[in-house]
Amino acid sequence: MAKKSQPIQYYEVWGEIAAALKFHRRLNVILGIVVILALLWSVLHALKPPLVVRVDETGEAYCITNYLTESGPTKLEAERFTREFMRYYLEANSTTVSSDVKESLGMMTRDFAGAVLEEMKKNKIIGNIAAAAIKSEMEIAENECKKRGKEYWICKSTGIMRTSSLASRKSSSRPFSSQATLMILPRTEDTANGLLVADFENQYYEPIETAAGNPVRDRAGLGATP
Repeated sequence: MAKKSQPIQYYEVWGEIAAALKFHRRLNVILGIVVILALLWSVLHALKPPLVVRVDETGEAYCITNYLTESGPTKLEAERFTREFMRYYLEANSTTVSSDVKESLGMMTRDFAGAVLEEMKKNKIIGNIAAAAIKSEMEIAENECKKRGKEYWICKSTGIMRTSSLASRKSSSRPFSSQATLMILPRTEDTANGLLVADFENQYYEPIETAAGNPVRDRAGLGATP
């Protein structure tokens, strides 16, 4: 039986093409590995916890490497958070009222923010402040926080709210006292401080000094409106 003839190999024709295919095959494999590693790096970077810097009572700052297992917010953090919240929430400035309200709502729990926003809409607080042409500045005299169980910080503050008119020289200064209930939460990208305001009460007292004209009226514990 005659042997079957073998196909003739034309290496001089196909050699360069075969070599090029082999090279590109290896190149595709390498590029595929690089793409997979890049995707994995992107996912791990996206899931990386936010950087949290803690400042202790002595003013020393240090980075928290694992914020989920570290202890909750310190007293110093609770007091700083309270001061920042009160400036957004209590100070009534016609030029920044919308952004101030937005910032303060973002520092509240969902239930408390909903109740506050409803009260603001009902009394048209944002529009009244914007049209009043006023600016207020808060001076905090005392700000003390005490922990209540493992879930809350209770922060009490006293100070003076100074409100002036942008259209005239009329101004007033009123003492105030407030109490903020801060809920302790896990630190996340949305709550890097580990705190949200669950309740807030504020009380103004009679003006201690007033220029010509009537003092600015209280606005139901949310600052002042004309």
